[in-house]
Amino acid sequence: MIRLHELQASGKSIRESTRETGYSRNTIRKYLRADGIPEPRSRKKRVSKLDPFKSLLDQCLEKGIFNCEVLLRLLYYDHQGLCEAPSASKACTCGATL
Repeated sequence: MIRLHELQASGKSIRESTRETGYSRNTIRKYLRADGIPEPRSRKKRVSKLDPFKSLLDQCLEKGIFNCEVLLRLLYYDHQGLCEAPSASKACTCGATL
């Protein structure tokens, strides 16, 4: 970041700084406008498809079950008790996809 300020002080344009450093113009602009090191923006916590099954997966991992195929089969059987064993299409008979 100090180098970007040095390049600007020496009269280099943002495009020239881009060519020299390899950073994008927007990144260079962001660092030149900031007083210090810019703080990253906070992001929303993303929801996972596996969140409803987290407790089941945690129980299996505590028991030492780490095999992905076994875990997937358990998820299909546990899924509201409606699904059959996974097929090649990896879709439940109730229409839900995991």
